[in-house]
Amino acid sequence: MRRLHLILLMLLALLGGGDVVRAAGPDNNQTMLLKLFGSEPLTPDLFAPGMLAQVPFAQIEALLTAARKTIGVPQSVERSGSSYIVKTSSYMQPVDIALDSHGQIAGLLLRPPTPIFDSADEVLAAMKGLPGKVAYLALRNGEPLHALEADTPIAVGSAFKLAVLAAVADGITAGRFGWDTVVRLRPGEVSLPSGLLQTMPVGSPMTVHTLAAFMIAQSDNTATDMLMDLIGREKVAARLGVDFALKTVEFFKLKADPALSLRFAAADAAGKGRIADELAAMPLPKVSDVLNPLDDGVEWTVPLRTLCRLVEEVKGLDVFDINPGVARQADWAHVAFKGGNEVGVSALVSALTDEAGTDYCVAAAWNDHRALNDTRFTALYGALIDKIGGK
Repeated sequence: MRRLHLILLMLLALLGGGDVVRAAGPDNNQTMLLKLFGSEPLTPDLFAPGMLAQVPFAQIEALLTAARKTIGVPQSVERSGSSYIVKTSSYMQPVDIALDSHGQIAGLLLRPPTPIFDSADEVLAAMKGLPGKVAYLALRNGEPLHALEADTPIAVGSAFKLAVLAAVADGITAGRFGWDTVVRLRPGEVSLPSGLLQTMPVGSPMTVHTLAAFMIAQSDNTATDMLMDLIGREKVAARLGVDFALKTVEFFKLKADPALSLRFAAADAAGKGRIADELAAMPLPKVSDVLNPLDDGVEWTVPLRTLCRLVEEVKGLDVFDINPGVARQADWAHVAFKGGNEVGVSALVSALTDEAGTDYCVAAAWNDHRALNDTRFTALYGALIDKIGGK
């Protein structure tokens, strides 16, 4: 499960040595961005030595060249809070940039570009034109604005972790444990990326809050399984409205064993539990063994309306403050985001509140039995948020 729910297109950076001038002056930043996205050749002297020590110039050049090809020739650069928007005839490219005291780039973050559409209907038509299965749901103060297959179960990848967070919040409300309760990493909870906690030594202590923050902000799979062991998978299944909720380590083991995957997909809840016991004794597969496309019946499959209900319920938790996802944070008073993807699966959901206090939920998912163009789907999702928010 790659971190599609994080900043998706590229992350170059980040703050490599020297004194960073975050506000080096709007003209300086805008001029630099026009140069980066213009037609002139890129040169190493545009970047601070500290940044080049972390990210080779060849890699930076390749990523920026791809971005130029995607969005086209810049027509303007505008401020958006502390960030900037590079506008072309067909795209808006959000960018964070930091210049050092020498006027060289010390930090650069390119967020997913958003195609420019005239209306939400145009965005939705583009989504519906994607191959495979597409669903979307947009709510305003709980009332539907746009919906397609919103009540039909669809694979949502790591977006299921909203149910884990909701079940954790239930446990805290019931007094079973607190956000500051310490949990230790056990061998069977070590999962595959995304995340960082799989690199921690077994026995490492972490608070429930730390685990929840890693699970939401980085979609950490090991953190997720630690929380599921704490609260019980049945609580997560109940929140998802399914008969059995896989842990991520079980999901990966099934992906690596096609025969066992077929058995699991055909089993009832009790049978799935017995297969989970078998999986516990199996070694963790390599990442290269789990890159096959969507397996029907081996996923977290729920309707988008369920995702909206879950994110609306937990959106006030501070773990959402770390990663706003696809929406431009400057455009909203509050954003709570979770996404998920693996080969053949992409899902995104955001709870958004505007400055007037109007609440929105925007969710979308795309499934196919082959690799997806995740960047395109994320861009369409971002465009839908913009149109619904009146941008």
